[in-house]
Amino acid sequence: MTQYSFQGYDGKTMTRVVGKNLKISAKKSYEVANFIRGKNVNVALNDLKLVVEEKLAVPYRRYTWNVSHKRGIGQGKYPRNVSIAVAKLIDSLKANAKEKGMDEKKLTIIHAAVHKGARIQHNGRNRGVRKNAHFELVAKEIEKKKKDDKKIVAEKPETNLKVNTGAKSQ
Repeated sequence: MTQYSFQGYDGKTMTRVVGKNLKISAKKSYEVANFIRGKNVNVALNDLKLVVEEKLAVPYRRYTWNVSHKRGIGQGKYPRNVSIAVAKLIDSLKANAKEKGMDEKKLTIIHAAVHKGARIQHNGRNRGVRKNAHFELVAKEIEKKKKDDKKIVAEKPETNLKVNTGAKSQ
């Protein structure tokens, strides 16, 4: 059975997918997860395609050692293999949503998490350890808020409180 790190999953309004032991870097996956979290599913898929084509860089916030500056975002890279793997997961997420009868235009990624996977060690000399990662996505149908809605600002009630100014009164 697949274990999920997301708590509070509602099967009627949400859909989820997990990729287990993907042959991708956990560090690069962490940055991609932060990059797509909170985005619409179609927008995230389009952004990942631009990353694969090296037209849009993923901003790196945590693992920034020897990461070069990219115009407009600061430090960033083009994690191609991770973007391809996550794009496949998003396609699966959209298929799961379609199976449940959800509108994929309203789907927003509310949870994107990465965990370390199995470490595969090969026999022999000069062969390193392959590190894998688990990637989890949860999406929810969210209505877009209209920009015409005006915020109602509640006025502060007047209070008769004395302010201590530090001066002694006699």
